[in-house]
This record gives sequence, structure tokens and C-alpha cells, in this order.
Amino acid sequence: AAGQAPLVFWKPGCTFCIRLRIGVGSTGRRVSWVDSSVDQQARAVVRSKNGGDHTTPTVMFRDETRTNPDVDWVRRLLR
Repeated sequence: AAGQAPLVFWKPGCTFCIRLRIGVGSTGRRVSWVDSSVDQQARAVVRSKNGGDHTTPTVMFRDETRTNPDVDWVRRLLR
């Protein structure tokens, strides 16, 4: 799915992750959601993109990565 749909690294209890999930609404089914709190490889990716911090949501799409991105940006990716 890489390159075809946004990849969102999230973790339970993250209010910014909840905001993003609600914000993308039903189009969020086209997003690949990865719980980085239980997936060690995902956690390592998130930390590598955020200066060693496990900051979520971290969104990757093609060659771009954004941390806690604007919901509208993610919606535009899903058009």
C-alpha cells in the first residue's frame, strides 16, 4: 500500500490521533493505520522521523512525512 495511501502511525490515547481519525471521517478507511505502541518496527520508524521522539500521529505518503499534520492535508491526499 506504500505510495498508494497515506500511512498513519498512531497510538492509543493520543488526542491528536483521535482528532485526525475523526477529521478524515469515512475516507479514513483508505488510510493504513499502524499502532506504533505495539509494533516495534513502526515505533522505530516514528522515532527516526521525529528526532528520537515517539510523536504521533506521524503520516507518511510517498516521499513526504508530516508529524501531527493538518487534517485538510490528509483529506487532500485521499481525493
